[in-house]
Amino acid sequence: VVATATGSTEGGSKTSPVTSAVPHPTLTGVTIDNNSPKTTDALRVSPQFANAAGDATYEWYSDTSPSNDPTRGTLIGPGDTLTVPDNVVNSYLFVFATPANGTAGASMSTGVIGPVGNGLTQVSISNRNPQAGSTVSATAQGASSVVYEWYSSSADTIPPVSGSLVTIG
Repeated sequence: VVATATGSTEGGSKTSPVTSAVPHPTLTGVTIDNNSPKTTDALRVSPQFANAAGDATYEWYSDTSPSNDPTRGTLIGPGDTLTVPDNVVNSYLFVFATPANGTAGASMSTGVIGPVGNGLTQVSISNRNPQAGSTVSATAQGASSVVYEWYSSSADTIPPVSGSLVTIG
């Protein structure tokens, strides 16, 4: 900094000593907030930076083996959050982070999490004692996409041991 006096009698200027360089933020690590994901879980990346808050871009990957190599994995999508899709059940997940907007450091992967479990937690039916002609509906919780199979059986077992698949349509 150089300071110069503006009055007619003070005159002259003074220079301050040089300061050290301000270090750039540096990406030093990245983790995922859940090690045992299930479908429909919302996952979030947690980056670690040295020197100051920084910025990075993130890409989510899946792989059938516990690898965190983006050249082997299948890209799911970008962003610092992910809602786990149904098509990655039994796969492993990881994130590849790249420093951005002046942040220093090398690109890096998180550790591998998984395998991804099925988020289907419950199936219920609307009427446990239906009569001929009544309507029965099923509701599944915990999965974004569900295929229903309806069975009829005289036995009260789940799944039906001697039941037959009902064709609807």
